[in-house]
Amino acid sequence: MQSELVPFSMSETVHIDSISSDKNIGKTSELKEDSCNSFSVDESNSLDNESKLLSLNFDKTLCQPNEHSSQTEAQENYVPDHGGGEDSCAKADICPENSEQIANFPGGDFTKQVLKTNETEQTVTQILAELRSSTFTEAASQKMYSESPYDTDCTKKLISKIKNVSASEDLLEEIESELLSTDFAEHRVPNGMNKGEHALIMFEKCVQDKYLQQEHTIRKLIKENKKHQELILDICSEKDNLREELKKRTETEKQHMNTIKQLESRIEELNKEVKASKDTLIAQDTAAKNAIQQLHKEVAHRMEQANKKCEEARQEKEAMVMKYVRGEKESLDLRKEKEILERKLRDANKESEKNTNKIKQLSQEKGRLHQLYETKEGETSRLIKEIDKLKEDISSHIIKVKWAQNKLKAEMDSHKVTRDKICVVFSFRKVQFLKLAMKEITKNQFSYWVIC
Repeated sequence: MQSELVPFSMSETVHIDSISSDKNIGKTSELKEDSCNSFSVDESNSLDNESKLLSLNFDKTLCQPNEHSSQTEAQENYVPDHGGGEDSCAKADICPENSEQIANFPGGDFTKQVLKTNETEQTVTQILAELRSSTFTEAASQKMYSESPYDTDCTKKLISKIKNVSASEDLLEEIESELLSTDFAEHRVPNGMNKGEHALIMFEKCVQDKYLQQEHTIRKLIKENKKHQELILDICSEKDNLREELKKRTETEKQHMNTIKQLESRIEELNKEVKASKDTLIAQDTAAKNAIQQLHKEVAHRMEQANKKCEEARQEKEAMVMKYVRGEKESLDLRKEKEILERKLRDANKESEKNTNKIKQLSQEKGRLHQLYETKEGETSRLIKEIDKLKEDISSHIIKVKWAQNKLKAEMDSHKVTRDKICVVFSFRKVQFLKLAMKEITKNQFSYWVIC
């Protein structure tokens, strides 16, 4: 009866292990699908799932060391003593000949199984430590990057997506939980005999193949995740550089507009001054013309009077010649009158000279005002040319800004295309992984039924 019950117990344990592996594979696939959906649809759900998974794995890692210590103590007690527990494990890791010699003993297969599982656990723990260190460094770099003051909503969304748990990290956490939850207990038989060793070896090979495939897929996913994160960071840095250039150009445009406004106000002031100078020139010209006309009239009137008096004097002189004797007294009077008239003529000549000097001064002032008017006109033409140059600079800056905006739109479109491609690649790899897992499960079940 005991010999009949032994194979049933072995097959039952194998069947239980296969069911647990199926459940773990289903969990990994469900976690992958949930992570992909949360990555594309909602970020808050992915962050909640991440926190829950991390808390569960942390609790498992805290709880499992005691179980592993008890299992290792049982295995050391069960394995025949060849020089101590730790020395025997070291010898088994260093030389395969000693492991083959141990396999010849009754418990040799079980010791090989224990050593292989320990090796796989060590490799998986090393990979997990590397991944965690890389994720922590990436999170620190992302925090340093997200502290930039020029982040927009788009860059913040990208950084939050980078912080989310990827499918590879979910798979690693599931593998870690599976390794920590597996019980490597001793398979003892009630009658003291070990049976089903070939089935255990096949089961170990299948488990190791599964772990190797999972490690390979994990490394591929890690590399792809790093590449995509680098691309996203490059796009964000280019976007920030373009935003800084736009801000600099807007500042220069504001400065140019301020200078244009100042120049326009200066031109208005100069135009007002020119108009005032024109009005003063016109008033001075009219006043000078009126004064000159009045002086000409007065001089002409006086000259006429003087001519008349001269004619009268001549007539009187002729009469005096005729009447010389009679009019000696009258001649003296006439001479006196003549002297008086000559004095008046001198005074009139002096006044005319003064008027001519005034006319010369007014003409000089007119020339000076004309020169000032020409200089003001030159300044206004120069300022108009500067305004035209500034307008051309502004138009060139506007064209450059539009070009930068178009380039930014093209970069955003290309980023959307890359994100869609990433989702397609993840879905295709999920399907391949599920197919391989189903094939392995069917093979394992068929081998177990044959052994039973």
